[in-house]
Amino acid sequence: MLKLCLALAIFYPVFGGGPLRFMRYQPGLRKRDVHARVLAGTARKKDALHTSEDLDWDAYPIGAMLPIDLREGIPVHRVRLPSATSVRRTSTYFRALIDLCRDPATRPDVIQLHSFERLESLFWLRRLKRLEIPIVYAIQIARPVERKSRLARVFKRPMLRIFYNGFDGIVTSSEQIAGYLRGLGVRSPIAVIPNGVDLAEYHPGDEACRKRARERLGIVGSGPVILSVGAVSPRKGSDLLISAWLELLDRHPEAELALVGPRPDHSGKDHKDFAARIEALIAHSPHPERVHLTGLREDLSEIYAAADLVVVPTAREGGTPNVVLEAMACERPVLITPFVGQSKAIGRPGIEFEQTPRNPSALAEAMGDLLDDSERCAELVERARSWVVDNLDINTSLDRFADFYRRAAEGRLCAEEIESENPVFSRTS
Repeated sequence: MLKLCLALAIFYPVFGGGPLRFMRYQPGLRKRDVHARVLAGTARKKDALHTSEDLDWDAYPIGAMLPIDLREGIPVHRVRLPSATSVRRTSTYFRALIDLCRDPATRPDVIQLHSFERLESLFWLRRLKRLEIPIVYAIQIARPVERKSRLARVFKRPMLRIFYNGFDGIVTSSEQIAGYLRGLGVRSPIAVIPNGVDLAEYHPGDEACRKRARERLGIVGSGPVILSVGAVSPRKGSDLLISAWLELLDRHPEAELALVGPRPDHSGKDHKDFAARIEALIAHSPHPERVHLTGLREDLSEIYAAADLVVVPTAREGGTPNVVLEAMACERPVLITPFVGQSKAIGRPGIEFEQTPRNPSALAEAMGDLLDDSERCAELVERARSWVVDNLDINTSLDRFADFYRRAAEGRLCAEEIESENPVFSRTS
């Protein structure tokens, strides 16, 4: 049995795409004799939650450990953290992680860290390594385009190089992110493991499934449904999609738009302007009742059946966005815009999915063209389903993760070997 500690400051019921993915991987990893334990933190003010119930986390002092919870059979330890990103939040989390991993009862064979690319993490990473436990790092999303001063960028790159080189191995879902790391001068072994899709859960539905899904979304008309899955945020392009839908109404006046995901635009002053823009776009539309903001949903695998088209206008991702893979598995036509971190693993533009520039007019035109061409959509979904079945079955991803963790535990992670095993996907037909 291999004991794995997943060190994620954000974990269910706090919303996060990467943490949610790793939670869903756990039943399959247990079948491969990899048993995880999670150290999570409490939410920041800006974070969205899967639940509306009062979690009473504020009743605990900062640094206190909350009662152990179970999620998907995983023990979840949670430390009370400050409610804003800060040096204190990072330090409080790492102290709890060191205590957890030092305890013989909870000492893991491998630690997997997530989302700690901060200057103060260098200090804590050195302390964590004193425990002599192999540490790997998971990169869940491409880094944003740097908008800081040239001087700040000059200092940032060496910091990141030192940070990433401090790990026994790195895992990411995109060869683009792996290339970025090599460009930084990172020498640690980098495993590229595309996100996998559970083909037993995500599969095509019939007309009855479509009708039920539309009813669940509150759609009463018979017009085409544009579906977007993800947080309502600038990065996800929610405002661009609403603007594109408004233009689409000229060609498809009955079109409905469903945005399924949390509303971080409603949390805190940082998102105030964006929230106002979203509300104004909807309020000034001719049919505000046809925009469905559903929040988080636990029945997503069934909701895809409602869609005539799944649109992903994101700016950056981890490489293989789950929504793209899930929609393909459900035989829903997919339209994306090019994004930072985009992996060839999601398929080929024009063959398994359509791709268009990231602006409202281009999106509206591409959506209209697909809705007007049922034969084209049928070709896309047939090839897309075959692509995910052949290349992106969740079991393939789980096999590679289990092997990666075992090699890490045994000190057998070799950069050349890992790189030779990374999948290669062609952009051509």
